[in-house]
Amino acid sequence: GDLTADELMVVSLELEENNLIGVLPDEIGSLQSCTILGLYGNGLAGTLPTTLGNLFSLNKFWVDDNEFVGTLPSELGQLRNVDDMSIYENQLSGSIPTEFGMLTLLERLWASDQLLTGTIPTEFGNLVNLVYMYFDVNELSGTIPSELGNLEKLKDVRFFRNRLDGDLPSQLFQLPNLKVAYLDSNSFRGQLPRDVINLVSLEDLQLFSNRLTGDIPPAIGEIPNLKVLRLEGNDFTGTIPAQLGTNQRLLRITLSSNRLVGELPDALQQSQFIRRIQVDRNNLDGSLPTWLGDLGELSSLNVASNRFEGVIPESLARLTKLEDVALEENDLTGTVPSEWCSIETLLALSADCGGVIPEVECDCCTSCFERLRQGK
Repeated sequence: GDLTADELMVVSLELEENNLIGVLPDEIGSLQSCTILGLYGNGLAGTLPTTLGNLFSLNKFWVDDNEFVGTLPSELGQLRNVDDMSIYENQLSGSIPTEFGMLTLLERLWASDQLLTGTIPTEFGNLVNLVYMYFDVNELSGTIPSELGNLEKLKDVRFFRNRLDGDLPSQLFQLPNLKVAYLDSNSFRGQLPRDVINLVSLEDLQLFSNRLTGDIPPAIGEIPNLKVLRLEGNDFTGTIPAQLGTNQRLLRITLSSNRLVGELPDALQQSQFIRRIQVDRNNLDGSLPTWLGDLGELSSLNVASNRFEGVIPESLARLTKLEDVALEENDLTGTVPSEWCSIETLLALSADCGGVIPEVECDCCTSCFERLRQGK
């Protein structure tokens, strides 16, 4: 039945994952001594009552993974002692109240998987203690306010799969503690700020599926802790920065579906721990370098739909941890290493091994393409 609340000296109300249904009663606001309200993982529905704003002692507010609807009450901005707010995976809609900017003790704000619209409040720049900010999978629009550059404690920001646009603010790329930035699947445009070099703590940068243009800043390779770089599905031009090879921690580089030119930089052979190199659907050329065979941890190699030419290097036979390889739609010739056929983890292997006279010989390809020769 409905959850009820008595006016008692309740310090903690933790009823998470208890199959609760019904609505949250207005009387919940009577629990003014409550420091923890944990109701996540239930079937609670209806709107969030405005009386929640009376819980002045509250530190933890967890109502995620329910079926709440309606808008976020502006009264939640009165919870000045809250340091952790999780409201994700409901069906909340409407704009983010600007009053949230008054929650200056907040360390985590998790509001993913909703129907939130409108813009990111500039008042968020007041949340100077914020460490985790998750608003992914909503319908937010407009730009990222430059005021977020005030959040020097921010480690993890996620706004992917929204409708955000405009230029990426340079202030966001000057945060000294930022480790994770997931801003993909929006409509950001313009160039990647050169200030990216200031992200000395950054480990994971995902900006794929936007409308970014210009070259990839060479300084991005000088970020000392960078492990994952995903820039696919933009409109980057120029060459792949050789500086990326100076990063010994790099595990993944995905630059697919851009307009990059030139060769794979030899400096990448220094990234001995890299697991994924995905540069398909660009205008890259030259030969496949023999040093690819020295990257013993490589599990994914996708160079399809470029202008690579020459013989497939025999050194690639040394790669024994492969899971997927795509070599098709290039001007490569020769033989795919037969050693790959015995790699149990290799589930997808494709090359230009189709047609009457295939350009590439392959004994165990899962997909064969026929390279169309110009003039034939």
